[in-house]
Amino acid sequence: MHTILFGGSVCVMYTCYSWIYGHLIAGGTLDPTGGLVDKCRDILYVNMFSMGMSLVHENFWWILVVIPLFVIYQIAAMFFNWMLTPREEVPEEQISKTQQKKQKKAEKFGYGR
Repeated sequence: MHTILFGGSVCVMYTCYSWIYGHLIAGGTLDPTGGLVDKCRDILYVNMFSMGMSLVHENFWWILVVIPLFVIYQIAAMFFNWMLTPREEVPEEQISKTQQKKQKKAEKFGYGR
């Protein structure tokens, strides 16, 4: 079990490093703006901490459970924020009677919108 978790952790770290490297090659910076690079750095820190502490005791691998739980929390927060945010109703345009007559006349002669 320890070897499987180590291999998975190394794969995740390689993926995060490659995303960060690709971002830097494309001209990006490492400032904490809340994007994908910031999330990758957080995942790298958690992985390095759990790998280092697992040298002390093997149950420190359970810290890696924090990553999927955080992703589930973020998705649930986005979903509930979307569901509970009231939507603005778009009011219908108020058109004067002369404009309504002009629109009917234009539609009658084929100039309608």
